[in-house]
Amino acid sequence: MRSLNHYSFLVESRGELLWALIQVDIYRYPIRPKGEYLKYVVSFRLHVLEEETSTREKKTRWVKKDGRSLADRVLFLGTPNSFAIDASRLRDQEGGCAYFVIYNFNTLKPEKVEVWRCNLVSNKAEFVEQLPRRWDNERCTWHVPQPPSIAPIQRLVVGISLGSGADRRFIDYMRRASFCSREAYRMLSPPHPPDASACVAWSLRLPSKLKIFAYLDGIDRLSTRANLFHKSCAPSETCAVCDAVETSRHLFLECTTASHVWARLGVLVPSEQFSIWELPVPLGVATATWHFGVAAIMWSIWKTRNDLVFNGITTSPVFAIRRACDDIALWRWRIPHLGRADVDSLRSYMLMRCD
Repeated sequence: MRSLNHYSFLVESRGELLWALIQVDIYRYPIRPKGEYLKYVVSFRLHVLEEETSTREKKTRWVKKDGRSLADRVLFLGTPNSFAIDASRLRDQEGGCAYFVIYNFNTLKPEKVEVWRCNLVSNKAEFVEQLPRRWDNERCTWHVPQPPSIAPIQRLVVGISLGSGADRRFIDYMRRASFCSREAYRMLSPPHPPDASACVAWSLRLPSKLKIFAYLDGIDRLSTRANLFHKSCAPSETCAVCDAVETSRHLFLECTTASHVWARLGVLVPSEQFSIWELPVPLGVATATWHFGVAAIMWSIWKTRNDLVFNGITTSPVFAIRRACDDIALWRWRIPHLGRADVDSLRSYMLMRCD
């Protein structure tokens, strides 16, 4: 049985429009009991579109092109697109050849799609590879370039084996963790030491809004007037109480109310740059408990500032401390039983400094 197939492709290369014509004669000889022998006869012709210069009118015609002029190029012919690239871009690949796909639907084999290569100089075609069954119903150019930039990716692909079970996604990371956005972010982020201030903020036994509040203060992302003015969300960056710029340090440490609060508690605020968790610990107060109290005091100062800005209510430093003590009494139930005595001691110390 004979099967005659014709293939026609247009491809642009270096400003020329090329027309490739491929004729494939496939002869099938049955072999008993259920076999067959296939013989291919492939002919390849290449034309280029040129303008005629002998006439005044601009006319174009297809002229046969010598395959030797494409000795430094490789053609990939297929549907829906064909293209040509320089042979130097492909590793271990000589130029002057064209790759194309043959569809033999008269064969008894389940794999009916084959990749062939034609030498444009000698006009000889040869078989390259049998494509799997999933390529049967869709025409496309089979091309796997191997430039150095994707060599690491191909080494990973070689080590992958396909199975019949469900897909499992992993991140190629030292921990071999299952794929999730957190692990992907952790892998792509540059290595850096943990933020000590953030670790303290998230470890506190406080409501979630207080943890977020303390964390945002540590990275200077609270909505102070300086930050709002920088984002064009406030008309001025000046503090509502004094003429200074309302930064996070000014609001919680240097402003009139804040400075009086820390002075009443006997806390000396350092003049240099430091973390809020590095404030001096009063005598008789545990360090971990002091961090709990610092967060409550900062929250009270923040609410004092908001009362003045939004409601026009001025609050005294003593009232700010007592409000922090009320919050501590409410949040002490979040502390383990053995640590509540330290919290009560801190609250008593703060109330005593209000007198």
